[in-house]
Amino acid sequence: GLRTKQLEFFRNTSACDYSVVAITETWLNSSFFSTEYFNATFIVYRTDRESTGARAELGGGTLIAVRNDHASTEIQLHGFEDIEHTCVKIRRSAHSHIIIYVAYLPPPPQTDLFARHLAAIKSVQVGKSDSLFILGDFNIPHADWIMDDGDVSNSNDDIFCSMIPMNVLPAFASEFLQEILAMGCSQVNSFYNDRDRLLDLVFTNEYLNIDVSTTSFPFTVIDPAHPPLIISCVLQLEASHNSGTFHHRNFHRADYVGLCNYLN
Repeated sequence: GLRTKQLEFFRNTSACDYSVVAITETWLNSSFFSTEYFNATFIVYRTDRESTGARAELGGGTLIAVRNDHASTEIQLHGFEDIEHTCVKIRRSAHSHIIIYVAYLPPPPQTDLFARHLAAIKSVQVGKSDSLFILGDFNIPHADWIMDDGDVSNSNDDIFCSMIPMNVLPAFASEFLQEILAMGCSQVNSFYNDRDRLLDLVFTNEYLNIDVSTTSFPFTVIDPAHPPLIISCVLQLEASHNSGTFHHRNFHRADYVGLCNYLN
């Protein structure tokens, strides 16, 4: 969670050059402001657990932050306010978008949660020229991920690998995975956690144009159960028409001695 990591997280996100940041298990609520974690170069979309009406108030939460030089909007999936997800659309051109759906499914796996997320994902209108990314912590406890022997290459002869799920339990989790794969997506994360499990999954229809790696520049202390990932995908983006001026206060230059003298 991010509750006690504001300064470190803010410093590192301010220094990064990522176009998009996606996070699960933020542990945030309405008493924490997005500006405590991102500077004004990011537009932050988030869903806190308290907004879903969940019984357990602690934990959970999803977030997507997009640089403000990209034209982005949140996709409100009406009727799915009870599940922890954030969905954002980034404009590529007049007829093409990048659609990112970030999900958190808490353990243990529940059939209704998988069904709700699948329905939410399928409710998103994805055009033929749109790039779709479904990311998140799905907490599937039992699955063997096999590298696809039928991988293909692009015009540069770069090989792209996708992971095929086998022996998935429970059965409803297997059905969920098969439905996502049937949408023309591949699961492309092959980095296991410290318990030799894949909990964080990356599905995309851009599997011929993507590279997934781990990062040597984490925003905060690494959770060994969830190694942070860098997802690189070269996609042409249309510049945002937002020409507003953004101001950010540099508190490091404040005269704290003077403030203390004034208050005393």
